[in-house]
Amino acid sequence: MSIIFSIMITHLFALMSPGPDFTIIINHSTKYGHKHSTICAIGIASGIAVHVSIILLGLGEFINSSSIVYNTIALLGAGYLTYIAWNLISSKRYNENDNSNDKDKNNNEYNECSSVYSYTIGLLTNLLNVKAILFFLSILVPLADKITLTLQLFLAIFFILSTFSWFTFVGIIFSRAIIRIRFLRYSYIVDKLLALILLFFVTYILFDIFI
Repeated sequence: MSIIFSIMITHLFALMSPGPDFTIIINHSTKYGHKHSTICAIGIASGIAVHVSIILLGLGEFINSSSIVYNTIALLGAGYLTYIAWNLISSKRYNENDNSNDKDKNNNEYNECSSVYSYTIGLLTNLLNVKAILFFLSILVPLADKITLTLQLFLAIFFILSTFSWFTFVGIIFSRAIIRIRFLRYSYIVDKLLALILLFFVTYILFDIFI
C-alpha cells in the first residue's frame, strides 16, 4: 500500500506542476469563464482516462519500447502546442470599451467559445502531452505485473478524478471576476507569455527527440 500512496502523492505533485494543461486552463478560464474552463478540465481528465486505459490494456509496454510510436506522438504534441501558441501570439488585443454596458462580459472574441471546442482543446492537450505520457509509462508500466487489477482500477479512478478536481479548482480561481478583469486588461501580454511557455515545452520535446 505504501507504493500506491507514493504513486498518488507523486501524481498530485506532477499534476500541480506547470505544464501545457495548466497553461490551457489559465487561458481558457480567463477568456471564457468558469463554465468553459470546467468543460476543458473534463477534456483533460478524459485524456488521463485514455492514458490509463492504454496501460490497463497492456499497450503501454509497446509504446515504451517503440521509439517510432513515442516520437510520433511527441511530434504531434509539439505541432499541436505550436498551433495553440501561434493562436495566442496572433490573438487580438482586448478592448475594454466594448464592455462599457456590462463589465462582467467579455468582447466578442473572448465570449465566443463552444463547449465542443473547450472539451476538444482540453482532450488533445492532455493526449499529446509528453509529460503525461512519460509519467504513466514510467510509473504504471513497471507496476502492471506487481499490483492487482483492482488496485490498478483504483489508481485509474484516482488519476481521473484528481485531475478533474484540480483543474476545475484552478479554473474557478482564474475565472473570478476580479482576476479575469486584470488578466483581460493585460491579455495581449499574457497571451504572449503563455505562448512562450508552450513554445518552451515544444523546444523541450524537440530537444528530447533529436538531441
